[in-house]
Amino acid sequence: MHRRLLVGLLCIGLLSGVALAATPKDGGEMIIGFGTDPEWLDPLRMSSAPAGMVLTHVAEPLLTMTEDLEIAPLLVESWEFADDALSLTLYLRDDVMFHDGAPFNAEAVKANLERFRDATFAFLLFPRVQEIEVVSEFVVKFHLDMPFAPILAHLTHNFIAMLSPAQLEATPAGDFVFEPVGTGPFVFDRWVRGDHVRIVRNDDYWGEKAYLDSVVFKIIPEDATRLVLLETGELHANMRVPPLDAPRTAEVPGIDVVRVASVRTIYIGFNNQLAPFDDPLVRQAINYAVDQDAIVE
Repeated sequence: MHRRLLVGLLCIGLLSGVALAATPKDGGEMIIGFGTDPEWLDPLRMSSAPAGMVLTHVAEPLLTMTEDLEIAPLLVESWEFADDALSLTLYLRDDVMFHDGAPFNAEAVKANLERFRDATFAFLLFPRVQEIEVVSEFVVKFHLDMPFAPILAHLTHNFIAMLSPAQLEATPAGDFVFEPVGTGPFVFDRWVRGDHVRIVRNDDYWGEKAYLDSVVFKIIPEDATRLVLLETGELHANMRVPPLDAPRTAEVPGIDVVRVASVRTIYIGFNNQLAPFDDPLVRQAINYAVDQDAIVE
């Protein structure tokens, strides 16, 4: 997908149902209805798609994935595996700056990924990555404990986004980032918990600039309320259109319901170290209580 369209229409290729009520144009502010507030905007503790959808416009991963599921360069220009597949060398772009003016380089990558060892989604890289070596200013080498085929795909994940090393250094140990400073086409502006997140266009972006001046992710938990606000024009787009409402919504003049293939996984996770989920019989009972045939239908 064209990068400028991607950032202008909020990664619609990642979503299974999106309703759009605005004609694309340069400039202006786009207001998007979200059903869920991000839990974090720090890769260290992010675990949800809403958080990832916001962060991906502010902070970028090293690689990206096209709508055809092809791995493509982003902050990394090229890469190569060793003959034995036990190391991966990344050749970084040399023209990228973080929003605070800090340079994007191999040291920044190492700082981010060493911090990511303690992240919720650390398993995307570790323990397969044994060492992160700074070869030169714009070359990083991963040393692996075994050949690891998914690593390139994992490096496209928006949870492995690059934050400014200056911001990381200024964040006390044990604390988290609430106002991410990345390299992306938008700059974080503000986050009002339970109400909205706002990002603004990065006019110094290293790539093609975004269409929009700003984007507001408006937090509206009720599905019906989001649809009404979309129909009245108070929202320009609505995430997570309920399947039963999609046909009716598609018939509203001026609204398009976009359906695309997705690799997104929707799940309910239990913390098996806490009661009552530490009891296998409780987990088994919950499994039996789920009407799986109804979900499939």
